[in-house]
Amino acid sequence: MSLMQSENMEYRFRSDLAYCYVDARPVFLDVREDRYFMLQDVLEAAFKAFIAGDEVSPDLLGRLSHAEILEPGDGIDGVPSPPAIISPQQSTLENTQVHRRSGALATMKAMTCLCRSGPRLRRNGFARSIAQLRQRKGDLAGRGPFCQAVVESRAADFQAARCLFPAPQNCLPDSLALLDFLFGDGIIADLVIGVRMNPYGAHCWVQSKDILLNETIDYAESFTPILVV
Repeated sequence: MSLMQSENMEYRFRSDLAYCYVDARPVFLDVREDRYFMLQDVLEAAFKAFIAGDEVSPDLLGRLSHAEILEPGDGIDGVPSPPAIISPQQSTLENTQVHRRSGALATMKAMTCLCRSGPRLRRNGFARSIAQLRQRKGDLAGRGPFCQAVVESRAADFQAARCLFPAPQNCLPDSLALLDFLFGDGIIADLVIGVRMNPYGAHCWVQSKDILLNETIDYAESFTPILVV
C-alpha cells in the first residue's frame, strides 16, 4: 500500500507530481511548478520505503509532505509507477523512405500550429498546457487508429514546414505544435518528457507507439522518461 497514516493524518503521493529513476535515484517533476528536483538521502530512503509499502516514521512522513512529495488523502489510487513507454525502434527524422515535401495546405496548417504554440504555452503555463493536452487526447479517444505510414507522413509534413519556421527550435512548444497538428487530423500520439543526469538535462519529444516523430533514437534514449501524456 502507498497509504500511510501519521497521527491520524493519511498521506498519498501528490497527484500533480511525476517521477522516474535515474541511476537508481528518484527524480521528480513538479508539474504544477514546472521544476525538476531530487531529495536528500534521508528523504530519498523514506520515499523509497513509502512506495514499497514499508513503514515510515511519522516524522519522515511529515517531512515528505513538507517537501511536497506527499499530500493529505486516502491513497486509494496508490503511487503511480514511473512512466512506461515503448522503446523507440524507428524515427521519422531518420527514415529516408518518408517524403520530406509538404503541400501548401499542410504547410499552412503546420505554420498556424507553430505560431500559436509558443504564445499559448507562455499564456497558459506548463501545468495547464499538460491538462489541456490530456483533455484533447481524451476527446479523440474514440477515433480509430491510423496506420503508422499515415502518422509518419503527417509528421514529416510538419517537419518540412518546421524547417521554414523562422524561430529557434525549442522542444516543448515544437512538440505541442506537432501534437496540435496531428490532433487536427484525429491522430493521437504521446508527448514524452525525459530527464538525464551527468550532465543534467530535460527534453521532450512526440512518439507514436515505437516511432519517434520529431527526434532521433540515440538522442531520445539518452533521457529517461519521467512523464508521458
